[in-house]
Amino acid sequence: MSNQLFVRVADPETKIFTGCHYEDPNYKLKDNETLEAIPDGLRPPYKLVNGNWVGASEEEFDQSFPLPQGLKEANELAKQKQLSQQQFTASMLKKVATLTVDNATQAQVNVNAIKDIAKLKIELAKLTVKSPKTAALDSSSASESNAASVSGSQLTSGNDSVSQSISNAKSMEGVSQNV
Repeated sequence: MSNQLFVRVADPETKIFTGCHYEDPNYKLKDNETLEAIPDGLRPPYKLVNGNWVGASEEEFDQSFPLPQGLKEANELAKQKQLSQQQFTASMLKKVATLTVDNATQAQVNVNAIKDIAKLKIELAKLTVKSPKTAALDSSSASESNAASVSGSQLTSGNDSVSQSISNAKSMEGVSQNV
């Protein structure tokens, strides 16, 4: 069979494809026969025009191969469902785009907030770190205010209360110097 010809045949009057068969290599083609293959993508009925295959128009195809009513309805429902799915997909893509923009905006807000926090921490550090003279003055005034806050009843209660007030004042002095 490998050396035989594959002949495609059309009706002699209508030129519509009717079938095909194998012939010997020395076979003489008739007017309604060709060795040309029917190109992909053509719709039947196929017609042989000047040795080339031509497909049917949409109307000729629908007339030659009418769809049953149930299949027409199913096709219409499928088209509606596809349109609905396309609309849903478009809606989701729009939401994703909006969320992407919102995320980028929020990221910028977060970056600015982090920068502001860093600036505030630097300012706070500057305020808490004082020169040695200022720290000594502040600690001595804290000691005086703690000593002055000792009430008369604490003084009369004995040396323990006074000693504790003094030690509290000294510990406050040490804390302010460490800062």
